[in-house]
Amino acid sequence: MKVHHVLYTHKNYGGAESFIDVIMKFSKHSHTIGFTENTSEEAKSEPGFLKFYFDFKSYIQTLDSSKYNIIHPHFFIPAYFSQEKGLKTICSSHCLLSKEFELGKYDATTREERQELETASNFFKFFEEILYRRIKKLLVHSQYHKIELQSLGCDPKELNCPVDLEQFNPNIDQQKSRKLIDVPDKYTLLFLGRATYLKGLHVLLDSFKRIPKTEDIQLLIIGDFYKNTNGQLSYNHCLRGKFTDKYPKYFDIINDNIIAKGPIDRDSIHLYFSASDAIVCPSLYESAGIVNLEAMACGKPVIASKTSGIPFIVQDGKTGFLFEPGNSGELRKKILKLKKNPHLASFLGKNCRKYVVRHHDGSNIVKELDKLYDLVEENEK
Repeated sequence: MKVHHVLYTHKNYGGAESFIDVIMKFSKHSHTIGFTENTSEEAKSEPGFLKFYFDFKSYIQTLDSSKYNIIHPHFFIPAYFSQEKGLKTICSSHCLLSKEFELGKYDATTREERQELETASNFFKFFEEILYRRIKKLLVHSQYHKIELQSLGCDPKELNCPVDLEQFNPNIDQQKSRKLIDVPDKYTLLFLGRATYLKGLHVLLDSFKRIPKTEDIQLLIIGDFYKNTNGQLSYNHCLRGKFTDKYPKYFDIINDNIIAKGPIDRDSIHLYFSASDAIVCPSLYESAGIVNLEAMACGKPVIASKTSGIPFIVQDGKTGFLFEPGNSGELRKKILKLKKNPHLASFLGKNCRKYVVRHHDGSNIVKELDKLYDLVEENEK
C-alpha cells in the first residue's frame, strides 16, 4: 500500500515531522511526503494565511489519485479537500491553528502585523468550526486535543504519539554527547522549539537570568534563534512563514551560559537530549508536545507549563515538574530544586522512560495505524 502524507513546508523537526519519521521507520507500508507551499497561483503574496489555504487547495486538486492508496494530511483543510475529491483520506490533527495564531499576535512588531495575525486566527477558527466535523477519518494524538475537537462536534479516534525508542534512549553517554555537539561539560537545560511567542522562550529567559551565576547552569537553545553581533538572541517568528525578514525580534540577555545552536538536523536531535540534564517546555499552548516525550524517552525529567495538553503527559513530581504558565519565578524555583536534588532527578528520569515505553512505543503504535490504513483501504474499495 502507498500512503502519501501532506505537509505545508519542509522543516528539520516539528511534531508532524517527528510523527511521520516514526511511521516511515516502523510501518509495513510505503510512505511518501508532499509539501504544498508555493503550489497555488491564487495567492502568492501576503496575507500569509490565505496563501496557506490556497496552496493546500491547489496541491490536492493536482494530486494523481492513481499513485496512492491513501492520502494522510496533517491538517484539516487539505484533508477536507482530499475527501471532497473522493480520495481515501485519513487526517491527523495536531493542534488548533486558531489558538496558535491567537497567541502569535504577541510576536507582532507593528500594528499591521498584529491585525494580520488576529485575522488569521479568526480565519482558521471559522473553518475549524465548519470543516472539522465533516472529516470522516479524523485522528488525534493526545487526549487534550481529542477534548478540543469534541467541543467542535467531532468524534476523533485517539492514537498516542509514537516515539522511536531505539533513537531516543537513556543509554547514550552524556559526556560523549556534549563533545559531539560541542557544548561545555556542565549542568545543562535544554529548550527546543519553534520561534514564536506561544513556545514561551521569553518566560524561560526571564527565569534563567534570575538564577545566580554561582549555580553554573548553561541553557542550550535549539530552534530558529541566533546570536547576532550585538550579543542578542535574534529570531524571525515562524507564524509568518517565509515573510520573516521584515520583522526581526531580539532578546537582550545573552551571556556565556546561553548557547544558541540554531536549527539542527533531526538525525542528531537525540544527542541534544542526552547532553542535557533536564528539558524545559514553557509553552503557553501545546496540544501534546512530542519534544517532551522524546526527552522522557531519553530518561530526562521535564519542567513544563501546566497548560493545555502538557499535564496529560508530564506528571508533577513523577516525571517532572509543572509550573503556572508564564510564571518565570516559579520556573526558576523548579529548575534549582531539580539541580540540587540529583537523586530526585534520577528518580524522575527513570519514571519518564517507563512511562514512554508503556504508552508511546512507536513500533506498537504504528502497527495500530497500519491496521487503520488497511481498514480504510478495504472499506472504501
